[in-house]
Amino acid sequence: MAELKSFLRAEIGKPLIYGRSDCLLFASDWWLLISGRDPAADYRGTYHTETEAEAIIAAAGGIERLTEKAMANAGGVEVAAPMAGDVGLVRAIGEDGCSVTVGAVHTGRRWAARARRGVALGLRVEAARIWRWSDQWRW
Repeated sequence: MAELKSFLRAEIGKPLIYGRSDCLLFASDWWLLISGRDPAADYRGTYHTETEAEAIIAAAGGIERLTEKAMANAGGVEVAAPMAGDVGLVRAIGEDGCSVTVGAVHTGRRWAARARRGVALGLRVEAARIWRWSDQWRW
């Protein structure tokens, strides 16, 4: 659990930058740290704007399909209920008041996700999908 806390501390002040520190890369960076496998390997460095990110998501058939494929390729096992260190797609309310699905990491109590000005901690949100690294020995 100390590794998760360190990761979140390091990420808290980073702003959202598409292609470097966005919501899906936040979850992918955590996954890469715990598993050594990068769910975002096919997309990392290929986009730099929100429009480009949305085009990649649309071409993949939506955020759930893109993430499902990426997590399967990175050794993710889908689970029904989260525990600390799990990666998920969660439904949150964006700054514009609209519902948005974003990549997140479970802290053991709630979800953490990349927001425009850093990482939002303690999110009480509904998870659409949840994945666990099958070898989570650290927690």
